[in-house]
Amino acid sequence: MSAEQKHTPEPWSLETVPTSIGTCHMIGPFPSRGAKSETHACIYADSVRMGDYGHSAIGDELRANAERIVACVNAMAGVTDPASYIATLQERIDTFSESAAAYMAERDELLAALQAAYLLALSMPDCMARVRGQPTYCLMRDTIAKLTGRESEKVQNEYEERAVFAKHGAAK
Repeated sequence: MSAEQKHTPEPWSLETVPTSIGTCHMIGPFPSRGAKSETHACIYADSVRMGDYGHSAIGDELRANAERIVACVNAMAGVTDPASYIATLQERIDTFSESAAAYMAERDELLAALQAAYLLALSMPDCMARVRGQPTYCLMRDTIAKLTGRESEKVQNEYEERAVFAKHGAAK
């Protein structure tokens, strides 16, 4: 145990043992100044015998509480101030979430512009312009497919159909 660390070093463990009147969930081990070199903190489930779990809501809850204590302590191994650590992580998550939302909104705007440009390009009556622009059309189509999680061929078929309707004044 270091000078700044006031608790028993990790890893902690959990052992469930029977008692004369129920069950003990032993957490630890911890150093002892008594007759034994180590001791445990116990969460008792009085009147709940081992093997009764699944039949006793309180026994299940006490076991889950003991498991959670051990898991939390072990997860924070090496962290001197868990509350500050969690607060910092939450701030970073919040900042990331805000940035991700902004990027998604921008992506959606750019996708809408790309979809409109692709539809317009496919609606062009000049066949030679379409032939010269074929690599650009393919790039637009493939980008729309990637951003929408669809196959390029399906995107092309949908937009060509929409372009036909757009040429004839009937928007789909």
